[in-house]
Amino acid sequence: SCLQNTKKKMYGKFSQHLRTLYHVALYPLYNRTAICMAMCNCPHTHVFMLCTQLRRMSVHKLSALQNIAKSVSHTLLYCIPASGYKIHSNEVKTGMLLDHEGRKVRVQSIKAAMMGRRPTSIHLELRDLETGKVSPARFSPSDRLERVMLDSVSYILLYFDKDVACLMHPTTFEQLEVSTQLFHQAVHYIPDSFSISVCFYNGDVFSVDLPEFVLAKVHSFESHVRCPRPPFVSARPHTYASTQSPDHERVAILTNGRTVTVPPSVSCNDILKLRLADESFVSKASDIDLRDWPLRL
Repeated sequence: SCLQNTKKKMYGKFSQHLRTLYHVALYPLYNRTAICMAMCNCPHTHVFMLCTQLRRMSVHKLSALQNIAKSVSHTLLYCIPASGYKIHSNEVKTGMLLDHEGRKVRVQSIKAAMMGRRPTSIHLELRDLETGKVSPARFSPSDRLERVMLDSVSYILLYFDKDVACLMHPTTFEQLEVSTQLFHQAVHYIPDSFSISVCFYNGDVFSVDLPEFVLAKVHSFESHVRCPRPPFVSARPHTYASTQSPDHERVAILTNGRTVTVPPSVSCNDILKLRLADESFVSKASDIDLRDWPLRL
């Protein structure tokens, strides 16, 4: 009955061309799915349902069946769409990986704006995975963007050695060496034995997923160094919060040698919570932060 329902969906919503591509894509799996056949009498139906679930789309929108990559993981056969899968700009979600102007970028934020009688435009903030630079981009809802699918594998950081970072797979204990350029300023904050997700593209290391926040310890302060006060704009009433103006902030020297601007309430040996993207001060580390993020001493 499951196979009959699947055939009805296929013949009801798939064109003849897509049906041909569907069978061509799954034909090599027919003789290699003993595990899948033991789990389900119809491997085509099993793969079809998994593919529909992973794409999170209705059946009639599966239009890139010729770009399906096959892989076997333990006892489960799963399918993932390869590169070349395009979506509309209004379907983009935060955190997606896109191919924009030949560069691999990650979506940082999304905002829909409408100006007068003009059609709605989609404003995205895209971060280049190779350089780390964040740049804005604007698209119309009808524009199609190419989504990039990366294979993410968890590794454990062993150590940094000059321009090379040595990683180890937690299960196979296979070691992998990658360039420290992928870590950017994170090389000063990430401690050893830290779990890192390495992203592979076409079998090659493409990028690493870095944490949003890191912890650092204050060693000392720069003497007689204060942040410049912003230009006077307008008078405002004196409040308690005004004592935290930039004129009272200091430059702290961390134990790793980096410097960060902190408020006057910070003292030596305090552990700070920093935003890794720009190494800016967020707050003092709480007990929850100390439990979730390791500290590099």
